[in-house]
Amino acid sequence: MNVMRTLAYAFGAAGVLALAACLFAVVKVVTFQRQALHASGQVVALQVTNEYRKSTDTTPSHYVNMYAPIVEFDTPAGKQRVVGRVRSNVPDYRVGQRVDMLYPPGAPAAAVIDDFWQQWLLVVVLAPMALAFGGVGAGFGIYFWRRRRLFRWLDRFGLRVRLPCLGAKMDTSISSGLKHPWRVTCEWRDTTTMQVYRLQSDPVWPDPRPRIEGMMLDVLLNPANPRQYRINVDHLS
Repeated sequence: MNVMRTLAYAFGAAGVLALAACLFAVVKVVTFQRQALHASGQVVALQVTNEYRKSTDTTPSHYVNMYAPIVEFDTPAGKQRVVGRVRSNVPDYRVGQRVDMLYPPGAPAAAVIDDFWQQWLLVVVLAPMALAFGGVGAGFGIYFWRRRRLFRWLDRFGLRVRLPCLGAKMDTSISSGLKHPWRVTCEWRDTTTMQVYRLQSDPVWPDPRPRIEGMMLDVLLNPANPRQYRINVDHLS
C-alpha cells in the first residue's frame, strides 16, 4: 500500500505541476497577445535541421529533415530577422510568403508568427499531460478516500473475527522495480447462508510466508456485504 500511496503522490504532484505550467503558459500567451505590437513579415528562407528518430516496431531508426521558417520584418529600429518556434518535417511556410508578426514592445528579437501553433504549441503539449497525470492522481485520491471511509465504518460497525491464515500469493499486477508484493489469504463462512468467502489482504511487501504458518488474523467485515472487509496485516509489513 505504501508503494500505491507513493504512486498516488507522484502522479498527483506531476499533475499539479503540469497544470501549473499549462496555466502559466496560457497566461503568458494571452498577456503577450494583449501587449504585442504587430508587423508584416516575409519568409526569406527555411532553416533545415537533421534530427535523429529512434526505431519503432514499424520503422528503423533514421534522420528526418525538419524545417522552420526564417522571417524578416520591419520595425521602427530597422529590419529584424527571426526563426519560427515550431519545426515540421513538411514545411508549413514557403519562401516569399507574407506572414503577420507579433513582438513585445522594444524586443523585436522575441517576435513570433501570428499563428496558432507558433504561440500555443506548449499549451497543447502540457494540457493532455495535466489531464493524464491529474486524472490518475485524482483516481488514486478517490480510491484512498473511499477506503478510509470504509475502514472508519468497519471500525465502528464491522464484525470482528479471527480467521486462520491460509497462505500468501504473489500479486504480479503490482510491482516496484523488479519486486512484487504478496497478499495474505483467509476464508470466512457466512453461517446464515453457509457461503464461503475468500478474503485477500492489502499488499504486503516483505515475503510473509516464513511468518504466517498457523497464524490467526484479525479481520473486520460487513456481514451484509462480505466483500467489504479489512484484514489486519500491519504486523507483517
